[in-house]
Amino acid sequence: MVAGTAATLNITAYNSAYTHKVTWSFGSYSQVQNLAAGATSASYTIPLSWLNTIPSSTSGTAYVSLETIDASGNSLGTYSYAFTITVPASVVPSISSVGTAPINSNSTLNSWGLYVYGKSQARITINGAAGSYGSTIKSYSIETSPSIGSASASSLTTGILYKTGTITVTAKVTDSRGRTATRSTTLYIYYYSGPYFTENVAYRCNSSGTRDDAGGTYAYVKSSFGCYTLNGNNSVSASLTLKQVGGSNIATRSLVSGTGYTLGNGSLVSDASYQAVITLTDTLGSVTTYTGEINSAAYIMHIKKGGKAVGFGMAAGNDQTVSFGWPLKLSTPLEVSQGGTGASTAANACAALGAVKKTGDTMSGNLTIQSSLYPSVYLKPTYNSTTNQTVFEGSYAGASSFAAWEDSSGSNRRMLEVRTAKYEASMDNAVLLRTAVNNNWYSYRLFHSGMATPIPVANGGTGGATAKAALNSLGIFYAASLPASGTDGQICLVPIE
Repeated sequence: MVAGTAATLNITAYNSAYTHKVTWSFGSYSQVQNLAAGATSASYTIPLSWLNTIPSSTSGTAYVSLETIDASGNSLGTYSYAFTITVPASVVPSISSVGTAPINSNSTLNSWGLYVYGKSQARITINGAAGSYGSTIKSYSIETSPSIGSASASSLTTGILYKTGTITVTAKVTDSRGRTATRSTTLYIYYYSGPYFTENVAYRCNSSGTRDDAGGTYAYVKSSFGCYTLNGNNSVSASLTLKQVGGSNIATRSLVSGTGYTLGNGSLVSDASYQAVITLTDTLGSVTTYTGEINSAAYIMHIKKGGKAVGFGMAAGNDQTVSFGWPLKLSTPLEVSQGGTGASTAANACAALGAVKKTGDTMSGNLTIQSSLYPSVYLKPTYNSTTNQTVFEGSYAGASSFAAWEDSSGSNRRMLEVRTAKYEASMDNAVLLRTAVNNNWYSYRLFHSGMATPIPVANGGTGGATAKAALNSLGIFYAASLPASGTDGQICLVPIE
């Protein structure tokens, strides 16, 4: 019978004048019923609290005894009957909550309480896990999807997070009866990178901001920029320093994104070059810098005062230098020994440098180089161009690979693939060994220290994200006293008395 429901004992009286005493018992629990003469049955609802008797089982043996008493009060004998009590399906362990909290070494980010890509870790805990009616919690499990880690423990501290979006956390506990309970929650990871530029403009101009590369004595600077706002918490500021190359600063100021500024107060000299250095700093302290070059005024030839530098197509630069503002074209090619290629055409230049001249030209070892698909280079044996290809391939989706092709179709090949963070945010799948067999693809992860998912024991790891989980995976566990039995190969750690 199921605990919480009524058990019935049917009685056939030898004498209608006799009374009976019925005792229900289960472990240390018991209940006595005194029946009047003529009673033909006794019924009792077994309390759920009696399940404390079987904390590690879903059923147990209970007893009901029947004592017959004559009219004078004398006991005429007692009979005992066994029956089985089972634990209802509704009696399961419980979890009060699943807690999640970000861990951020950056104090500003920590005050925001956010999970941020490439910055944060996550702390996950199973709170208030308890057995029911005598059972105890024997095991814990934490799983995440998409995966940022897992644990066979009541808590998990992940590595640095390289996923974005909503993560579902599922906690599970198993009690000593083998019954389970699960509870889920979610957390959200914001994508983050440093502040960024979308446009930068810097040139010489007149006082009204009109571009004047030849005679402008002012600088015009315009920058458009932004940052990842992280739920409205993050912002970016920009500062500009305008300085002469090899000289001092001309102007400094803050910038507003998309707004142009005319700077320098007419102090830019025609024979000097300048740099507009723009520095972006976001609230988290990440810095991005851009340096824009503002060339000197245009000259056919310019000799620096003092005669120690010369410029062609621009003003002379630093002492002991020759500056060219225009493309340099020589009627006689510059020899390799002098830093050139010794050739007047691109194909001949490649040949002079010992490189393949162009697509289809023969390489050393009877190989040809070809290009197709998205950016890629195919090395093909000239004696058989349909097999044994070696391919360097860059995918438009953000992955690059080095592959060996068995045939020109690519249906049979093996490739080592490296994926960018945009294509595959998780470090778990950043590097893959992939194979194609008759155009059926299979992927094998290459394990490395940056992975959030622990390396399984079968692959040379421990399969655990924490020290305790690692020991459990290796068959090493702790117990208050040495168990009477165990599994071959396990190691049990017990305290010294």
